[in-house]
Amino acid sequence: MTATNNKRGFLGKQIKTRFSDGKWHAFETIVSRTREPAKNVWSTLDLMRRWGTYKTKCERKKVGTEYHFRLSPKEKQVSIHELVERLTPILKELEVQGRANAATMSPPTVRIMTAKIQKLLEEWAERPTAGQGTRRRGSLPTRPL
Repeated sequence: MTATNNKRGFLGKQIKTRFSDGKWHAFETIVSRTREPAKNVWSTLDLMRRWGTYKTKCERKKVGTEYHFRLSPKEKQVSIHELVERLTPILKELEVQGRANAATMSPPTVRIMTAKIQKLLEEWAERPTAGQGTRRRGSLPTRPL
């Protein structure tokens, strides 16, 4: 490994550590906080965005005349299949409640569905293996809502 590759590896880890929080960061902010040349920071972010290097998902958007980047660790990502599988039953029940008239609508049911969504979000936020897809379990743990 050359000195340049070694330095880039350090830069990638530094960027991941400081900015992998799921929030948008201006390119200039990343450059100033890493104290590395803009060219090196750009190429490292480009590798992260195109190839997912450093086990990081990187997104880029243009805001005015500058670019902003959002990084998140891949292990914190939830698969689309799990989202659909776990949220569809809740959404169907909410749709039923939304179509009901005022006399037959059940506010407690809506509160329960909201609590279930909140529980799933908390589970996904804490789980380090969120990007691994769904795993079959006997049943979901029960917890008072």
